[in-house]
Amino acid sequence: MVIGPDHSVYGLQLRALRRPEPLPVDMAELARDFADQIRITQPHGPYHLFGWSLGGNIAHAIAEELERRGAQVGLLAIGDATPDLPQHIRVVDEDKLWMLCDFVLRRFGYQPVIESDDPDPMARMLAVIRGRPGLALHEWPDRRILALPRAIRNSIAVAQDHRPGRVHGRVLFVASTQTTTTTATKLASWDDHLDGTIDVVEVDCRHEHLLNPGPVARVGAEIADRLGR
Repeated sequence: MVIGPDHSVYGLQLRALRRPEPLPVDMAELARDFADQIRITQPHGPYHLFGWSLGGNIAHAIAEELERRGAQVGLLAIGDATPDLPQHIRVVDEDKLWMLCDFVLRRFGYQPVIESDDPDPMARMLAVIRGRPGLALHEWPDRRILALPRAIRNSIAVAQDHRPGRVHGRVLFVASTQTTTTTATKLASWDDHLDGTIDVVEVDCRHEHLLNPGPVARVGAEIADRLGR
């Protein structure tokens, strides 16, 4: 993703990955925490936010929190997310750790090879990641990788329980077209939660591939175009 030099780009990372920390109990707490961190770095708006998949739901919640504080959200870019999480994204029981490990592998571009009878799914997940140098998680230390399933499980739980409000202002909705749900259906799901100009960009890829080099270059160009207007 290429954004011009006039705009600094910052990534927000879930808590408990770099160090042991309590996880947020709901989306409101998560959004407040992220909004606090954003305003420490940049005290005044306008703020431009982008999130893909579950991150799109989080970005919307952050935008809602920033607006609640009287801050301006310049652009909210939602990457193929819907307010109601798809059926394949759901909270799993603690005894189904293998499903979370497979979820991590799939979301970060690895082969989801872990089976339900695997005696140590965390070790298997780590071995798969270490066996594919150059992919997304290769440079992460072991402790941070092993913290991912728990952090992701918590994020899914708080997102499932969240009932989003309404965000005002410019929105860029990025839709993957290689999905069973149409772009029109995805966009309609946000009708009660977005109030402003909405641009729609379709990218010919699967949902899980939207941040791969080719698709994300298109997303970056579309975001940069709107920031430059």
